[in-house]
Amino acid sequence: MSLQKGYANGGTTTAARAAAVPRVIEVPLKEDPGSTLEIDCETLEEDTSELCEILNSEEVSLKYWIKFAVCSTYVSEQC
Repeated sequence: MSLQKGYANGGTTTAARAAAVPRVIEVPLKEDPGSTLEIDCETLEEDTSELCEILNSEEVSLKYWIKFAVCSTYVSEQC
């Protein structure tokens, strides 16, 4: 990755990408397909075992795991 004037490969800045990360992620519920569980990334604990348990039990797709990984990365950088 090349950095030029704060941009990675001529794209957006890290700050701009961080601003695009949602603070709240809605996880679909397996037993009630029309319902979601809202999880605020700013309230996530360092111990992610409860979050992993929720994602596993609801059998969510990989995109939700990735959303939380990205979200937690940017939230931890702001602390």
